[in-house]
Amino acid sequence: HWIHVIGVVLRDVTGVPRRWSGSATDITKRKRVETELARQQAYHDELFELAPDALILTTINDPVRTLRINREFTRVFGYTSQEAVGRRMRELIAPDELRPANLTHNADLLAGRKVETDAIRQRKDGTRFHAHITAQRVQLLGEDAAFVIYRDITERMRIEAELRSRQEIDLNT
Repeated sequence: HWIHVIGVVLRDVTGVPRRWSGSATDITKRKRVETELARQQAYHDELFELAPDALILTTINDPVRTLRINREFTRVFGYTSQEAVGRRMRELIAPDELRPANLTHNADLLAGRKVETDAIRQRKDGTRFHAHITAQRVQLLGEDAAFVIYRDITERMRIEAELRSRQEIDLNT
């Protein structure tokens, strides 16, 4: 059992301890709940960090700011958590000419619609790649947020283009 004890030593006028006054409360149930919540939080943190896709949590109300990224996001885009958290993600990873589309996606999220699209995204070093993006509105402690998944589909796009090219050659011969 977990017991929370609060008390004070009562002393006489000469400073000699004479009595103790206090209370003891059984907090075993609270400790079990705290332990379970900590376990669940650690589980969710581990799932978020070890996900095979680049993950991001952002606010969706103005101003849109990054709340959290995972390790795969850092690997894919090149930004550390310190560089990304608190920033507008579209300024970091969306090429300038594609930023207006992001505003439309944000409006969809605010309306509660899931966003699923393919788009060009940009790494910290300036290189671009094809990404499949899935975004969903979520509630975090009563606040609107977005959970966004980025999957690099550059290789898939290359293979599909190669297959289309081969099919066209086959049709022409």
